[in-house]
Parts: sequence; C-alpha cells; structure tokens
Amino acid sequence: MNNPGPPLQELIDHLILIPGEFTGRSEKTADVNVKINTPAIINDLLLDLGGAPLCDEEITKNFHSKKENKAETDNYLKLISILCYIYEHRFFIEKKSGSEKIKSFLLSQRLIDLSRAVKSSDEFITDPERREEICRAALDAAGYFPEGENEKNARDRLSTLDSVERKIILTRTAEAQKKANELKEAMMRKEAEEAASKMSRE
Repeated sequence: MNNPGPPLQELIDHLILIPGEFTGRSEKTADVNVKINTPAIINDLLLDLGGAPLCDEEITKNFHSKKENKAETDNYLKLISILCYIYEHRFFIEKKSGSEKIKSFLLSQRLIDLSRAVKSSDEFITDPERREEICRAALDAAGYFPEGENEKNARDRLSTLDSVERKIILTRTAEAQKKANELKEAMMRKEAEEAASKMSRE
C-alpha cells in the first residue's frame, strides 16, 4: 500500500533546480553537451538510499548492450538521470528505504515506454504537466503519493497525465484522420471519373 510522501510542489521545485551534471549540459556553457555516466549516477543514488549498487550483470544488460536507436537510448538515459535527481530529494534520502523499488523502476520497461512517449526527456523538466507527471510517477514507483492527497486521487491524476497513453491516443487519432482523408480523396476521384465518363457519353 502506498504511503504519504512529500508535498508535490516541493518535489517539483526540487526538479526545477536540477543541475547540469544530471541533464548532460555544462554548467559553464549551456551549449556544450556533457556525457552522463548513468550507472555511476544510479549507484550514487542507491548508496545514498542505503541500498546496494548495480551488479556487473545489471550494468552490462542495461547500459553496455548495443542499442539500435541512439536518440531513443539517449532519451531513456537522460530520463533515468532526471529521476535519480528527483530521488535525491531529502525525503527519500532520509527514509533510507525503497532502494529496490526505485532501482526496479529505473530499469523498467515502463520507463523505456515513458521516454519514447516524448520528443525529448527535457520536457520532463521544462513542461509543467510533464514535470508533474514525472514527480508523481517517481512517488508512485517508490510506494508513495503526494502529501495532502489520497492514494486513489493521486493514481487518477497520474493516469490523466500519462504520456504513454496520450501518445497512443494521438497516434490512433492521426491514423483515423489519415484513413478519413484517404476515403474522402477516393470518393472525390470516383466522382470525377463518373463525371468524366458521363460527359464522354453525352
């Protein structure tokens, strides 16, 4: 069962202040990319939470195996880094628990799907709704809901913000619109052909 966590706004304010070392941007020069050592960031977090670091097999499987789409991989790794910073909030560190749940979330298919649902993981920092979503998702995965809410309302709100579901709906809508346009064009061609045929007979 989930338990009350920190106030949502407190977690969002914490995320807004995320430093460059977690986003791959230089603190000195905003236009310079900095390579993020994702396993190191995860291990630092897990140790801060009182847990054990990733084993060699977990590192090899999740971060050293060949990925076909570099852009998607980078998006996923950046989202992991963003979540690691969220979990560095004093609430989680002081609890000194939940490291296994948090590790499972960071390495989950759910997180891969979430990273693919946006054009850039930066949206989880810059866009208000995506910031709220990732903070709520972080709490939910660790077994908490925002202070001042109940578990049901928190889950309902997270479901409303779900980027994965939103992308599915947008994709289906676009496909339906494409089919409707194709049908309309086919009907117009048929009408034009019938009109041409009628004129030739006359």
